[in-house]
Amino acid sequence: MREVILAGRPNSGKSTLFNRLATANQKVGNYAGCTVEKKTATVKGAMGESFELTDLPGLYSLQPNSLDEEVALRHLEANKDKSRIVLVLDGNNLEQELVLPILLKKRGYHLAIAVNMMDEVRANKRILNLSGMTDLAGVPFFPVAARTGEGVEALKKFLIKDGAPQASSSSATDRSSVELHREARAEAKQINQLNKGGENPLFRRDTRLDDVLLHPALGPVLFLCAMFVLFQSIFAWAAPLSDLIEGGLGWLQDLVRAMVTNELLASL
Repeated sequence: MREVILAGRPNSGKSTLFNRLATANQKVGNYAGCTVEKKTATVKGAMGESFELTDLPGLYSLQPNSLDEEVALRHLEANKDKSRIVLVLDGNNLEQELVLPILLKKRGYHLAIAVNMMDEVRANKRILNLSGMTDLAGVPFFPVAARTGEGVEALKKFLIKDGAPQASSSSATDRSSVELHREARAEAKQINQLNKGGENPLFRRDTRLDDVLLHPALGPVLFLCAMFVLFQSIFAWAAPLSDLIEGGLGWLQDLVRAMVTNELLASL
């Protein structure tokens, strides 16, 4: 049976969307060789068409920092050429969340984007140009609000009609992860400029920091400077404080000896 994989960051509403799409026939188990939970379900259409839906553990990036992320990336890689990946994004934070789908697309994965929490996006008076983002990114974008069920049926119909993905080649096989990440952030910023409501100031700050700290020439220099300051603070700047503590302990020791008249106790 054809598989559709739900992926995304923790707290993106991915599991809520899974429950909306898979109203029945849910199965819960573990991935082979570990205790990470695996949730699957069979989703059926009105005409009897069906596909297997898999809810992956939360995924922040392509560099795993936990067992859950390792398991998620392993499953994605194993099904790269035969499964459609629905990446669930938080519509309130698209500037940062667009980086992961861009990286996956560069590596040849077959994507569809579910932009979740659209009810909150409207409440925040933001307007998302999803058709423009679809054209610019080359990946279909679907507006959903998993909490209320908005847009879920349209996404389900697309997945029901969607055939098996065609094999595609990766354009990122010989590129460094730092270079790809920098390109992805630049593309994410460009795509997000299609939307109205302003760019997240925290994202602007993070982008400026990345441009400096990940710079191929300036980055290593800043790292060496930081290490120098760290060692100086430990071995040089801490010496006066260490001497002060040592002097205080010596004074306290002399005070106790003066107060204790018993020679045996004073020698302890």
